[in-house]
Amino acid sequence: MKIATLGERGSLLKDKHGRLKATVTVNGKQYQKRVKSEDEGRQFVLSVELERDDRDELSAKQLNDASNALHLLRKQKVDVSFVDLVRYYLDNAFEGVVSVSDAVEEYLQKSAARVCEGTLNGYKRILKNFCASFGQRKVASIKRKEMIEYLAQFNAKPPQWLNAQRCLSKFFVECEKYEYCTENPCRLLEAPRNLKAPAREYLSVEDATKLMRYAEEHDKRLIVYLALGLFGGLRPSEAFRMEAKHINLKTGYIYISADITKTHSFKERTFQIEPTLMNWLRKYYDPKSRPVDFKDENAICFAIRQAFKKAGVKKSGDVLRHSYGTYRFALTGNSAETASVMGHAEAVGLKYYRGRAPKDEAIRFFAIRPQDEVLVGIDSL
Repeated sequence: MKIATLGERGSLLKDKHGRLKATVTVNGKQYQKRVKSEDEGRQFVLSVELERDDRDELSAKQLNDASNALHLLRKQKVDVSFVDLVRYYLDNAFEGVVSVSDAVEEYLQKSAARVCEGTLNGYKRILKNFCASFGQRKVASIKRKEMIEYLAQFNAKPPQWLNAQRCLSKFFVECEKYEYCTENPCRLLEAPRNLKAPAREYLSVEDATKLMRYAEEHDKRLIVYLALGLFGGLRPSEAFRMEAKHINLKTGYIYISADITKTHSFKERTFQIEPTLMNWLRKYYDPKSRPVDFKDENAICFAIRQAFKKAGVKKSGDVLRHSYGTYRFALTGNSAETASVMGHAEAVGLKYYRGRAPKDEAIRFFAIRPQDEVLVGIDSL
């Protein structure tokens, strides 16, 4: 017989012998416990609701700390529930805890020195929208369930969902680093079913040639940067951060150290310089100076956009690196080798670069050379 309602989903029952039992149904499953009073039953219901609904949001450390605190307080005969302790922990566990708006401001300041202007503007747009909903909340109090609900507004536009999830995940990773929170609530979120990753656009042989010719005739400062992307597969940030020590023309190898790569695992890699790239480096690279001589990444991003525009070539995303991946895979058919040079998982190459360009086009692409120069190793293509 039901004698009381406990919370939104629980009930207090009494059997024919007068014994009390608290029950609660969460996510279609019923939990029950013999209790001595209505208060004890209410505490049981709240504990089950918290643990079952939010188990994915709470770390083992958070639950353990709250349980230990509850044990100590009960020994002191302090009347407090497990639910209250966990919630207090989430709100107050971190010394120097900051709000989302303050953490976002700090994150954007640090990002300004690491990313180009276009990427930074994208971060600002996404994080400004996020602050409108969570700006006054403490970083540590944001739960995974709330992030799922927040990102649901982009479900109808999968590219926006993906961009927002990636940006916010990077933000929370930074917050973890500075101990503003213990977990990244955006980690391993399930993307919308209709989500499609953006296509990896690549340049035609004619457009790649026009771009390199424009740089030779109008802005030689860009040549090494363009060559490292088109014929070396380097990421824009990697090409910009490189120092003379990373390119060894004598041994014919490029070394990407952990401090210049932008991969999350910061994995270094070493790979052999392509014959095509070697031709460009031998003619235009001075080993006594930095490969890319620009004061900051924003400056070279602007110069590259202008070069594409004036050369009459369409600029889309990281098209230099994607051109290398597409033609290199077409030339060799070796996904492992392509992945080792580009510094990504082999599955990425199989997904985005396989079967996109014919081999004869790849041979023409890697035959692009400086004006009045003979390509070294053309017979190997």
